[in-house]
Amino acid sequence: MTTPRQDKQLMSAVEAAEVLGVSRQRIHQLVNERKLTGMRDRSFLYVRRDEVMALQATRGKRAAIPSGWMTKDQVADRFGVAPRTVNDWHLNGWLRGSLTASRLLFPVDAVEKFTPPPRGRPPTSA
Repeated sequence: MTTPRQDKQLMSAVEAAEVLGVSRQRIHQLVNERKLTGMRDRSFLYVRRDEVMALQATRGKRAAIPSGWMTKDQVADRFGVAPRTVNDWHLNGWLRGSLTASRLLFPVDAVEKFTPPPRGRPPTSA
């Protein structure tokens, strides 16, 4: 009798996470969401190799960016800042954007009109 560890049709959650470029916890979520079939052996989770490979094949196929919109990375490149900074601008209400399909997009006209705040911490009054 083969154990899940020996079964070539299965891979550990850690291996699946490496293949998909996600965390081990995300693999557990995918099993809970029934997007992957899981099998437990003691405290280890194993998933079907063919399902992981099928999921990997579909992962890189994101929807095209609609005309007139820019991604957070594109805005960051335009202003020479980190994507996290663009996210902060959006969260602070300085740059209008829209969350669509789990991706933050910004209208080109809003980006063109936007003036980034000065770099560094704002001055404090003494």
